Amino acid sequence: MTLSVESSIVPIADVIFEHRLYLPRSDFSLALISGIAFIYVRLANRAKAVAKVVMPVMILAVIILSVTAHARNMIWRNEVTLWEDVVKKSPYKARPHTNLGSYYEKQERLDDAVREYQTAIKLQPDLFMPHYNRA
Repeated sequence: MTLSVESSIVPIADVIFEHRLYLPRSDFSLALISGIAFIYVRLANRAKAVAKVVMPVMILAVIILSVTAHARNMIWRNEVTLWEDVVKKSPYKARPHTNLGSYYEKQERLDDAVREYQTAIKLQPDLFMPHYNRA
């Protein structure tokens, strides 16, 4: 249900947005943890070796997910680091360049801002915002 907004037949401009997956991911995580716990209880009663393997695997999974969450939080540290990451991952889209340029402008990095606006204009000449911001 919570993912139906993202996977409907109605086209959306931005296909990938992290915040749209927070609620669906929580449902999936709850189901996954419940499934693992159910299997663990069933198998632990039959074989003690399973109990010794499952816990270290779960601990390792928590450590790996914690490290990746920390790395992602570093990208979300501020607007510039976020949009620099978006530009790196989507270099041929005008909107990320426009947004990065506006945050460079707020930091008074005007040469960087103009470069990003120019890139956005080159990628999508009919988009008005980079023209407006550059001026």
